[in-house]
Amino acid sequence: MYWVVFPAKGTRAIRRLDLEKGTISDAVPLRSLPVQWDSGMSVDAGERWLAVALLDQVGSALYQLDGFR
Repeated sequence: MYWVVFPAKGTRAIRRLDLEKGTISDAVPLRSLPVQWDSGMSVDAGERWLAVALLDQVGSALYQLDGFR
């Protein structure tokens, strides 16, 4: 399971819950905020890639992250 955290202070990241081990880890640190009004995120079934919309200086962009696990 994956989700985005963007605290007021601290590290912004995409977090991962390992259901087998019951552990939580930061899968990907984020330097940009996720787009809050369009916060869709997708991970393929083999967990090889992840797609998320992040807020950029001018607008938003869609990034595909490979080898993030």
